[in-house]
Amino acid sequence: MKRRELISFAALFAIVFASRLPFLSPGFGTDEDAWWTIKAARDLATTGAYHYSRKPGFPVLEYVYSWIWDKNPVILNGITALFSAVAVLFFALSVRKHRIGSPFWAGLMLAFSPVVYIASTTTMDYMWAMAFIMVSYYLLINRRYMLSALFLGIATGCRITSAVMMFPFIITILAIEKEKKHWIYQSLIFASIVLIVGVIFYYPIYTIYNKEMFKFPLGGRPIPKELSQLFGNLGFTAILLSIFISVIIPQKNNHKRITEKVPKKYGKIWLMIVIIYTILYLDMPHEPGYLIPALPFAIMFILPLTNKNLFKLATLCVIVSSFVDIYPNGISDGHLLVDHKNRVKTISYTNKLIKYCKNNIQNAVIITNYYTAPLDILGSNLAKTKKIIFKYKLTSEQAPLFKSTGYTIYYLPSIKSNLKSYQLDKFSRPLPLPQSKN
Repeated sequence: MKRRELISFAALFAIVFASRLPFLSPGFGTDEDAWWTIKAARDLATTGAYHYSRKPGFPVLEYVYSWIWDKNPVILNGITALFSAVAVLFFALSVRKHRIGSPFWAGLMLAFSPVVYIASTTTMDYMWAMAFIMVSYYLLINRRYMLSALFLGIATGCRITSAVMMFPFIITILAIEKEKKHWIYQSLIFASIVLIVGVIFYYPIYTIYNKEMFKFPLGGRPIPKELSQLFGNLGFTAILLSIFISVIIPQKNNHKRITEKVPKKYGKIWLMIVIIYTILYLDMPHEPGYLIPALPFAIMFILPLTNKNLFKLATLCVIVSSFVDIYPNGISDGHLLVDHKNRVKTISYTNKLIKYCKNNIQNAVIITNYYTAPLDILGSNLAKTKKIIFKYKLTSEQAPLFKSTGYTIYYLPSIKSNLKSYQLDKFSRPLPLPQSKN
């Protein structure tokens, strides 16, 4: 690698990591799952007992964070920011290996995709898994199959859906190796290592929860506004236009590149990965972050289709979309800024609620829904000093039991629409907050 390239990759890594620093606080993110991760880590550190943050468990994060769970959120979120820079770096190295376009600009498009940008500033698992996946892929295309399998196994320990990468990665081995016997041998070794590492991470969880750990909520519908987090409305429009102009109206000096399009050896594999994760997302369309593993391969697929100058322009539009987005009814804050404002509101509301409970409430169970983990972490002393229990929800069996033992049951007025009727009518009352809206 030439010195100029080394400087380019170092600059890309530094830009990605530095761009995350202003958004690492407050708290651990707007997604309650980020808070549940730290709660699980805290419980593991303080009690020695493992309780997954949510099904099926995210053991790599939960165990690593258990060593440092009490540190400043900037440090805990900063680890994710570092992993995001690693993911982008190895994605860019893969682009260089394939010789399909500018690694630097491709890396910027991935790094500043709003959904990736937001996920890089929280304690969620997306970018941890993505970093190990991209390291695995880079090793794979360099024929370091055993190391590649090891990193994919670690990615699975970060997020279990990473395991599905094993199938397109095995097909990639077939595309690289010419001899059938050698491909079969390498594929068996690759699959065995991924599965063994995955089992090492998840078998201890299985001994605790058994089949219950695999019971996921299915169904739902994708929300177009959330899907716009992938590239932003402006960025997505720019990408489509750049592909259209490049393919339909190829410039003279770019004609050869356009007609060759994506590499035959890898293009179908990249498209397969995009399709697989799209199907997984449609099965559980809860968060656009589920599509993050597909983004690097989607970008590699479209990169050869696009004129290099148009791709740079599209990348700039994606970057802008994190901060300013365009909707049919006008211009608004980009997804990153909206997310950060919501983080500030969440912390402010949680701290006000803790202060109010400390001064006015005791011997109470409060149904808090998606505020449960933030309240549990930031208001942990209330359980000891004021005998206040924060519950995500109450079952029809739990509510009368708490009532009979002297607890008053409240619910946050802001989450009333999420409660069952029996909780509202028979056993609970709204918490009389001076300000009940978030």
